[in-house]
Amino acid sequence: MYNGETFTNFTEKEGLSDNYVWSILEDSGGNIWFGTRDGGLSMYNGETFTHITEREGLSNNTVRSILEDSHGNLWIGTYGGGVCIYNGESFAHFTTKEGLSHTDILSILEDSRGNLWFGTGGGGINKYNGEFFEYFTEREGLSNNYVFSMLEDSKENLWIGTFGGGISMYNGKSFTNFTEKEGLSNNIVRSLFEDSHGNLWFGTWGGGVSMYNGEFFTHFTEKEGLSNNYILSIQEDSNGNLWFGTYGGGVSMYNGDTFTHFTEKEGLNNMFVWCIQEDSRGNLWFGTSSGVSVFNGETFTHFSEKEGLSKNIVYSIIEDSSSNIWLGTYMGLNLIVSDPPAIHTYSLQDGLKGMNFYPNSVLLDSKNRIWWGSGKNLTMLNMNNVKIPVDPPEIQLNNIEINEKFADYRHLDNSEGKEMDFIGVAKFYNYPLNLELPYNNNHLTFHFSAIDWSAPHKIKYSYKMEGLNANWSIPTSEAKADYRSLPYGT
Repeated sequence: MYNGETFTNFTEKEGLSDNYVWSILEDSGGNIWFGTRDGGLSMYNGETFTHITEREGLSNNTVRSILEDSHGNLWIGTYGGGVCIYNGESFAHFTTKEGLSHTDILSILEDSRGNLWFGTGGGGINKYNGEFFEYFTEREGLSNNYVFSMLEDSKENLWIGTFGGGISMYNGKSFTNFTEKEGLSNNIVRSLFEDSHGNLWFGTWGGGVSMYNGEFFTHFTEKEGLSNNYILSIQEDSNGNLWFGTYGGGVSMYNGDTFTHFTEKEGLNNMFVWCIQEDSRGNLWFGTSSGVSVFNGETFTHFSEKEGLSKNIVYSIIEDSSSNIWLGTYMGLNLIVSDPPAIHTYSLQDGLKGMNFYPNSVLLDSKNRIWWGSGKNLTMLNMNNVKIPVDPPEIQLNNIEINEKFADYRHLDNSEGKEMDFIGVAKFYNYPLNLELPYNNNHLTFHFSAIDWSAPHKIKYSYKMEGLNANWSIPTSEAKADYRSLPYGT
């Protein structure tokens, strides 16, 4: 870099990903991007370098050219990997290649020292300090290598819920195990929670809930008023109530004395509740097998595939630092933005390596990164780099077919022209303005389009005809609306 007087050099020693630089771009934010031969992209913000490589979703690490478009998207020409569009959203992936002991990530935790812990489906626990992984398995004293859930308590002890081994408590030096023999109601522990009084709650698979006060266990089952003994999730709300999501019994709310049940009868959208999250506004979000139910204390609001979710089975919920809600589903990620209201979906085309996200395996860490566990890898999204889409692409009506026949409205013959009346044709499109038709021309197909070069695969359309449809249609990627047997006067 030359400042007019002297040169400053940047190499791998200073943080550049590769010393062979083939392209350079300054973006609209003043950041400098370097396309390298083998190191992907390096972005310099004036102080530090950030790297975007194949691990973050780049198609190829050899970058020949870079362009920024008018929307702030980067177009990256690679050698052998085609063109990539980068809109600021970058997914990083970790597998056994990066040091994990197992790729099934069932639970995620950040401890008070900033270490990340990953509970796996067969590889025990992985501790990640930002550089290296350290493993804890049955050989080190863990009760079972299948880890469903983890919790750091207020005394900085790590509690681990396992599949068949009960609970393991790690104090930083050694493990202490709790099973049915020590008073636990069941050895399969799906969820853990420490309440505001310091009590530990263990949600089990068939044994209801066990509460541990540091000395002994107290059990809550259907006999004590719980709706179901198979517990998937636990959450305490801002009023001190405990909520238990069950496998088939809806939600049970415990106020310290009695249980209150919320089922489909009370407005919940499904009886299988995989996850629970209270947002910054005090709303409770329930991830179910029919989407999401949001409870404001009085009524439920639902989000499902009908409203635009990628799948109805919602396994995890997390609120980011901007009060947006992220949903991990059976098939992809979903982002719910409140202002303006919108649902955005993320799939393999957006850089994900796997689509099946595991129940409650999600974390927003202290560095503003979201981590998700799945069956193929560990996925991380750095929220500091994410640009949330604000304005939807503009939609344009292109053409209208009448009775499944194409018509060129600028060049109609006499017989066709007698059957319809309109005042003109839209510029650049084959769309008649103020069209009027006889009653027997009542099968209309409307063709429309919207353009978003940065993510065309994300565009979905929903429509309704005023006076005919009460609700919007289910969002679809098909850019047409077909109406048959339209009534007279529509």
